[in-house]
Amino acid sequence: MTNPRFSVSLSLLAVLSALASSPAAAEASVKFVSIDQDQATAEADEALRQLLERKLGRELSPKAFKYGEATNRLAEWSAGDGAYLARVTPYVYIAAEMLGADFEVLGTYVSKATRGTTYHSYFVVNREALAAVLPQLGGQAPDLDDLLRFIRERAAQKRPARFIYHSAFSTSSYFLPALFFRRNSIFSMPESRGSLIAIGSRQLADAGSTDLVKEVAGGGADFAAVWDGTKVKFAGGREHAGLGESVHFIQLPNVLPNDLLVCSRALAKTAARKVFPPGASTRLAVGRDDFEAWLDIHGAAEARDALAGLRWLARDQRLPVTVRIQRGTEGGDDKIPDGYLEAAGQAARLSGTELVLYDASFHRIVDYEWTLHWVREGHIRLRSEIPSFGVAQEFRISFQPAAAGADEQDLTQRIGNILASRLHRMRQVWPYENDRPLVIRDVPFSVDATKSVRIQKVEWKDPLRNDYAEGRSNEVRVESADFYRFRLDQKDFRLAMDEGGEAARLDPMSPLAYRVLLERKQEPQTVFHVFNVVFFALVGLSGTGTVLAFRRSRRA
Repeated sequence: MTNPRFSVSLSLLAVLSALASSPAAAEASVKFVSIDQDQATAEADEALRQLLERKLGRELSPKAFKYGEATNRLAEWSAGDGAYLARVTPYVYIAAEMLGADFEVLGTYVSKATRGTTYHSYFVVNREALAAVLPQLGGQAPDLDDLLRFIRERAAQKRPARFIYHSAFSTSSYFLPALFFRRNSIFSMPESRGSLIAIGSRQLADAGSTDLVKEVAGGGADFAAVWDGTKVKFAGGREHAGLGESVHFIQLPNVLPNDLLVCSRALAKTAARKVFPPGASTRLAVGRDDFEAWLDIHGAAEARDALAGLRWLARDQRLPVTVRIQRGTEGGDDKIPDGYLEAAGQAARLSGTELVLYDASFHRIVDYEWTLHWVREGHIRLRSEIPSFGVAQEFRISFQPAAAGADEQDLTQRIGNILASRLHRMRQVWPYENDRPLVIRDVPFSVDATKSVRIQKVEWKDPLRNDYAEGRSNEVRVESADFYRFRLDQKDFRLAMDEGGEAARLDPMSPLAYRVLLERKQEPQTVFHVFNVVFFALVGLSGTGTVLAFRRSRRA
């Protein structure tokens, strides 16, 4: 007869064995994320995924995203989504990092095209189009100055040069060219106006870098931008050498890092130890497409330097905000000495913010109007008004007046503290994400995610001189707020900014921009009034008590 206890033990062991061998009990798989570019790159990614699986000893589930989708997915990845490794392009990495992605760089790769871990971006220009405008070049290879002359001449002829790209998140094909254009006052618009030079820009749908060169060579566009790996395909003796004779390649000066291998923070220590063991010169040989081998990022000094340079280039491009400081016109304001105005100007200059002092001989528009009003010696009232939004703040400031001949340093410090802790600020909607409008957060205060922010459309005439045409301002609901960004409601944003049937369009190459007023929560003044009343009441009671005590002592 079988022992019941023994039967129960056997059953329990069978259940535990089944659970241990089930997929649920097995170690959760890690995702391998890549950028969906072309078939050759996809094959190289698959080879890398298999190498990493063997190194880690665990399954890696493949997942490919488009450029912008990958940026958002990595930025919003949560612990509940599991761990991941990802092969990302440089600007996707930088953009995801700016938006709060929690990852670490493990490695970069050695390129077959450049024989190193860095590369360059190149403008590719149609030879016939360039020769028609600049015949003096003859057979000479053009440089960036020649390209600028070509763009200016075409704009002057009312035939803006046509630029094409394949993705707004491409480092070489879009991001670097966009920065180059903005530095040289070149914008995508129908015709030039003022100091702004016009070009046309168009996204080539479902295309890669090679397709851009083919389009330019065939005359479908005047110029584009590509990287070394594309350029070599059009060199003599290569697969597209014939088309290469129809274009010029002009190198941009910036050095860029090759694609990066990153992983989620939770996996970083394990991945670093197993993929690139300390003390070992591990190379993950791939040998597909442009990918020769992957290296530990710590052994790739050139790539690290290039990544740091790209991060600096990609920082939010804050435009200067002008502030004009003046003396009030109310009774007693004539007592405000020039030293007070100078102290306020020093506070703006030393604040380390985007504020710059308005220069009437250079700037065209005042963004902030600061007016100083006299209260009494050592006390002033500062009114800060933002005319374009119709918003004003007032601050009462107490300070220690300077001795004769000395600077008003205490007043400068008091105003500086107000700038840091209480002044409203202005930012622009990030132009790289058209479908999900957001503001990159770089201010030390948050906004209320249950309320709205004020947004104004502006059309730049001359950004350097702070010259622009103002559009209407409206309120847009804040969808979410965190340490890295303020996400705006997409439908609300489009409805609010729609003018004459023309929907809001976010484009780094466009002169159109959308300014957001980030309002600080105002301190409840009522509380301070109550405190003042209570304080003076206590002082009064204390004085009354002192008088009564004195009288009693006299009677005694």
